[in-house]
Amino acid sequence: MAVTIIKEPQGSVLNAYNNSIIEFGVDAGTPVSALLDIDGNEFYLTPNADGNFWFDMKPVVMALINEDMFSDTIEIPDNITYCFEDESLYLEQEISIAVTLDDTSEVTLDRTYTYLKSVIQQIRPIYAQSDLLRVLLPSFDNQKHVSYFEGYPFDVSIYSNAARTVTITNLRTSGTVDVDLVKGINRLFLSNGENDNGGFEGDLPLSLGKNQLEIDINGTDKVYLTVDKKPVGCGPLLKWFNQSGGWSYWRLLEPIKENEKAKSLDTINKDFYNIEEGVSGMAQSGKEAEDSRYGYTGKMDDNERLVVKELFKSPKVYYYANDPLEPFAITDWKEVSVTDGSKTTKKPRSLHHEYTVEIEMPQIYTQTL
Repeated sequence: MAVTIIKEPQGSVLNAYNNSIIEFGVDAGTPVSALLDIDGNEFYLTPNADGNFWFDMKPVVMALINEDMFSDTIEIPDNITYCFEDESLYLEQEISIAVTLDDTSEVTLDRTYTYLKSVIQQIRPIYAQSDLLRVLLPSFDNQKHVSYFEGYPFDVSIYSNAARTVTITNLRTSGTVDVDLVKGINRLFLSNGENDNGGFEGDLPLSLGKNQLEIDINGTDKVYLTVDKKPVGCGPLLKWFNQSGGWSYWRLLEPIKENEKAKSLDTINKDFYNIEEGVSGMAQSGKEAEDSRYGYTGKMDDNERLVVKELFKSPKVYYYANDPLEPFAITDWKEVSVTDGSKTTKKPRSLHHEYTVEIEMPQIYTQTL
């Protein structure tokens, strides 16, 4: 006798934020119960009328892969290393199934599933992705596109199904560099914010404009990433967690409109004196304040729009609070939120699009009683 899988999530790499349904039974005997163990979390199941068991692993997987609540804690300790493992974006999870039969005997089965911290939609571009290596960015096809703003921190998240060394070639310049990847998620930092810091561009320079990078996995399999390098400029940089399970960036245009609101709190009665002695009959207990900022993305092509539109749906957005051309620290990234209902503009008969972004800034501290 054995446990038989009737239905399970399909694919070598799964999305943690989509349903992850497993249905199973036994090839002989009469089952009366099942125990499903996921990382020490035990679930007792009863069979349906057909003698099979059904369970959606999504809530458990979501909890296991997101213990950090979408935080980003990766930093660059020196100006030489530029590829880092990010364990928070990857989960390889074994589950154990034990089915008890009516004669008290038990049959078992173990399965292992690999998850990214990602989600996909029912209506989306459909294309075959490599099971060996993936660049975690939205795209219309296997050619990924991203804009990199010189003078600001920037990284690309790469999934690899095994530890390996890949060769990255800039097809524009023919320059190459070998990069060691771990099994899981690798954060490849093209910049820590400085120019000429001896990091990635010290090994593989990128020209202003579009650079097509070929990532050679094993001499036969290759994936491609086009990096559009923008010149140094001013403007707030936003970083957000994208639906592919990595991080995306965009620099807004200057000037930024600022809107600060203040609201009085309670008042305290001080009217306990004669009129000729009085100064004021009341005192404020303080005020609370909010700071919001409005900016524009500038014109974007379709590939850029595909990346930036996920900003408005992201569960985590950071505002970069440092000057251009400076190395970043974790504390330079301040968590903000993008206001619901931010306006989207698409120009008819035009290849360019623009978004208006309203950002609710971090809490303003005030003096209160």
